[in-house]
Amino acid sequence: MAYEIELLINGKPAKFIRNEEANLRDIMNATKVQRQQLLMYQNPEGPTNEDVDLNEENLARFAVEFWHKQFTTDDIIWGSTIETVNTITAAVLDALGVVPAEDGDDDDSKKSPSTTSKRSRTNSKTSTKTNSSKVTSLTR
Repeated sequence: MAYEIELLINGKPAKFIRNEEANLRDIMNATKVQRQQLLMYQNPEGPTNEDVDLNEENLARFAVEFWHKQFTTDDIIWGSTIETVNTITAAVLDALGVVPAEDGDDDDSKKSPSTTSKRSRTNSKTSTKTNSSKVTSLTR
């Protein structure tokens, strides 16, 4: 799969291409981007300015490494359009093995029919109480 982005560098458009799949370094860099984004959106008040700056830095570093240092982080930060950012985000998701949902996946006709409950039947002498746990944090 070819990954192509276009940056505006020194006032001129420049295209950069990567032809190979993600390698281990790309996967780890994508994991760093994802982790930081998860943490910043866990904040009940939303991301801080510092979170947004760190996200920008992580995405730029990911792109520089992913496209084999054909440009700098400053080139990414100052030369990217929304389309470029979308391409970088797609590369991050690809490196993580995330398959984006297709448009129209919400259509019930495409979904498999629901299965019947696998819960065992209970009688009056059997408890129906279930255990539940709540995940409160991604970090220890």
